Amino acid sequence: MARPRTYKSEGIILKGIPLGEADRIVTIYTLGSGKLRLVAKGVRRSRSRMSGYLEPLTYVSISVAEGRNIDTITEVEIIQSFREIREDLLLVSKGLYFAEIVDKFTVDRSPGSAEFKLLFDGLGRLKASYTTDLALRYFEMQMLKITGFGPEIYQCVECHTELEVDSHGFSNLKGGILGSECRSKSSEPSATISVGAIKLLRYLQNESYDRVMGLNIPEVLLVDVEKLLGSYIRYVLDKKIKSKEFIGLISS
Repeated sequence: MARPRTYKSEGIILKGIPLGEADRIVTIYTLGSGKLRLVAKGVRRSRSRMSGYLEPLTYVSISVAEGRNIDTITEVEIIQSFREIREDLLLVSKGLYFAEIVDKFTVDRSPGSAEFKLLFDGLGRLKASYTTDLALRYFEMQMLKITGFGPEIYQCVECHTELEVDSHGFSNLKGGILGSECRSKSSEPSATISVGAIKLLRYLQNESYDRVMGLNIPEVLLVDVEKLLGSYIRYVLDKKIKSKEFIGLISS
């Protein structure tokens, strides 16, 4: 009987779900192959050699045997544990939010080096104790941009004219800002978006992380942008991000 073909990869564990009595299905975002769903046999047994190596938010190198329905992890080695994150509950909650965002916005076996870099850099910044909510908004906006869902924030999504400096509306359905004049004529619901929120979204979309983190943003503006992006992401995905509720519980 021919032995199964094997291959190697490396990536960051996004999540794991139990399978049977002792196995686990592991979702990992890899550098070369995108998102993979693999089975780790016996990993939930305390004597398993891989036990503790396949926890979420761990950067690993893996050997994999191809299977008929699902491939199997045969060996695993930790490249970077991000231990500082996993030892802090608030950092864990934000790291899991990053992982869930990547999981929800990507499809299996579709390589995406930009998505991998965003996740890896995001975890590295959490590890360095960049814990402000502004970092989360940067991650959200960059993931929307990378995956082609970035909102239109320079022109009206209805008439395509350049937006004047004013408060406008934000349409989840149309994927961006609805100019005040077109908004007044529209029967579709839209959230009010202030001049400050528009400027912050543009900064989040186009500037580097370090420049964004150098901003001093009023709390009320951060809350407004969080609500707006949260609503838009829920609309795009047609589902809630469960780990965001976890952040709220930890932060309260």
